[in-house]
Amino acid sequence: MRHGKILGKGHRWKVKKIYLVYLDEFGHVGPYVSRTHPHHNTSPVFGFGGLVVPADQIRSFSTWFYKLKCKLLSFEIERAGVPAFQWEKKGAALYTTTNVARYKELRQATFRLLNKIRSIGGYVFYVGMEKSADPTSHKPNNMPSRF
Repeated sequence: MRHGKILGKGHRWKVKKIYLVYLDEFGHVGPYVSRTHPHHNTSPVFGFGGLVVPADQIRSFSTWFYKLKCKLLSFEIERAGVPAFQWEKKGAALYTTTNVARYKELRQATFRLLNKIRSIGGYVFYVGMEKSADPTSHKPNNMPSRF
């Protein structure tokens, strides 16, 4: 077991496991009134989601994920004309209601991803909130206290 110093002379803590976190936001931080509002029409929610993976599993998980990406999205990667390691598909474009309903392969790949994360001792998490419809009451700096 590793040991390290923390906060002061003589204080020690034991590290049982180190994790790495991939964190991304979803939605939009600005105010929202409605889809038809002239200014505040981007997204009615805002939040964070991510993966927590044990540090000793990062290399093998990254390789596994890259292979899954290449297999699932090979048509789009080839069409883009750039190497797969440089190509990105935004989650919002991939996980549309239509795509999830239409493509069995996407659902299967998603379940494989979730199962893989769980099998290596990782976690998936998200937290989000619906925004107020009144733009004057929107205070993005107070958002952490709401979670």
